Amino acid sequence: MSLVKPTDIIVAHLLYELALIEMEAGNLKDAEGELEMAKDYGLPQALLTEQAKRLAPALAEIRRAEWIDWLSSGVVPVALAILLLVALFYGLRALQRLVSD
Repeated sequence: MSLVKPTDIIVAHLLYELALIEMEAGNLKDAEGELEMAKDYGLPQALLTEQAKRLAPALAEIRRAEWIDWLSSGVVPVALAILLLVALFYGLRALQRLVSD
């Protein structure tokens, strides 16, 4: 592809076919990228629209799962730990004031 610059309908169709193969193999993110490149190379809009509709629900599910994984992998536990420490700090300060009064 480095030798063939957009727009080239043959490369566009090759990328389209590769995207279809990737979709069947379950490599949806790769398929999305190849469809985008096919668009850049001049693939007809009707073909892009048809495959984008087919790909969209599965990609949305993948992105949702990635978001949940990202949150559970570190962000939420760290945020909860910080909140717990802040609550503990202020709780102990309030308890200290109560005892000293």
